[in-house]
Amino acid sequence: MDPDSREIVAAMTPPSQAQQRITLTYALMREARLTALHLKGRDKLETLKLALGQPKDLLAMPVRGFLKPGLQVFWSP
Repeated sequence: MDPDSREIVAAMTPPSQAQQRITLTYALMREARLTALHLKGRDKLETLKLALGQPKDLLAMPVRGFLKPGLQVFWSP
């Protein structure tokens, strides 16, 4: 979530997973011409609602860094 990072990708381990993942960095993704968020399940929809409630606390919920005009949200049950 470092906005000044010069890296394109980063290795990270999500709290809910045992294995490391490679992810695109926030600095790269925030400059994307098209941003889309795909959510599956009612629990993810509830998480999105929670994220929208306090959009400035980025570190608590990194998805908040992408909740801006132009974001396309796709949800499926």
